[in-house]
Amino acid sequence: MIDVDAFERELNSTTAVLEWEETKLHQNWQRKVSANNDFLIAVSPSSRTSGSGSGKTTLAVTLAQRMDDSESGFDAETKATLDAGDLAYEILPNVEPGSAVIFDEAQGAPGTASVNSRRGMTSESIDAINGILANRDKNLTLIVVVQQLAMLDKLLYPMVDAWLLITADPSDPQGPECVHHTLMTNDYNLKDPEIKTPAHENLVWSELPVDCDDYAEMERKKQAAKRKRGESDENTKEDSLTPRERNRIIVERASDGVKQKHLAETFDISRQRVSQIINEYDG
Repeated sequence: MIDVDAFERELNSTTAVLEWEETKLHQNWQRKVSANNDFLIAVSPSSRTSGSGSGKTTLAVTLAQRMDDSESGFDAETKATLDAGDLAYEILPNVEPGSAVIFDEAQGAPGTASVNSRRGMTSESIDAINGILANRDKNLTLIVVVQQLAMLDKLLYPMVDAWLLITADPSDPQGPECVHHTLMTNDYNLKDPEIKTPAHENLVWSELPVDCDDYAEMERKKQAAKRKRGESDENTKEDSLTPRERNRIIVERASDGVKQKHLAETFDISRQRVSQIINEYDG
């Protein structure tokens, strides 16, 4: 059982306002990434916050901007998503080593695939989890934002290097504030592993500039996820094409830069199948 109130017993009531380099979070991250490993951070709000206005996305963007060690730096347009399929097929295979990646609304949003333990696992969800497990040597910082930590599939628990539990909203006089926990699982009880969440430090973060492009892009992605994605391509319908014609069009459009998720929606097939078609097509 996850003890979401463990911080009350392990921390005093005084919030430490630390310089970034002084935090245990930074030190643990730097040590692991410098050893050619990835670093996974889970961000979630506590029940004491408002949830939707708790500052989850602001915190995620702040972390991503600080922790992206790639040559190009963090860019929410190409390194952030609300969709497990996007993460599995577009971002993880192609992102630069050293990048920070945000997976927001990981519990699921309208029109997206999730890694929610309470929902049926789609091929996109499974491939996203497998992608996270398989890409542990690209020096990536993966920031997974979820409404409740328990919603994440338990396969991810052993991979979480830091859990940031938001305990005060930005609107709170003491906020925004989060508590840095370690997520520890008992490796010896495979059927029902015990989970411990020792707390290390209270952290605060500043508001993002009003003209922050990365935050604006995250909001744009959220609004797009809320809209119905049932539009079909005006010029092509799956039932009017032979499989070979469909596959040829998919390969051509993929080479033109059309994302696999849009191709999957257009032809009403899974993204896993789109990926297979692209990889197997022989012209």
